[in-house]
Amino acid sequence: MECLRCGANMKSIGVEQLKLGEAGFITGSWSGTESGGLEVEIKICAKCGKVEFFASELEEFVEEAECPHCHNMVDCEADVCPSCGRKLYREV
Repeated sequence: MECLRCGANMKSIGVEQLKLGEAGFITGSWSGTESGGLEVEIKICAKCGKVEFFASELEEFVEEAECPHCHNMVDCEADVCPSCGRKLYREV
């Protein structure tokens, strides 16, 4: 696969489970994989260092995440947790 930035070859550096609001491959370890997540292949450009993420299988994406306040499962599109009523935030 060619890099969209410079056209050089991109090399796969592995597959990771990305989770909403928790650390993973890049920022450290995290516990549990039962809440919302997406399995991605990570590729890096051998020339310019650009990193890209590619979904392994889109149908595996889970649209729920753990509420950071009460730890119940919440729809990722929710603005307020239906269990505890506290406002949810999203990383942009």
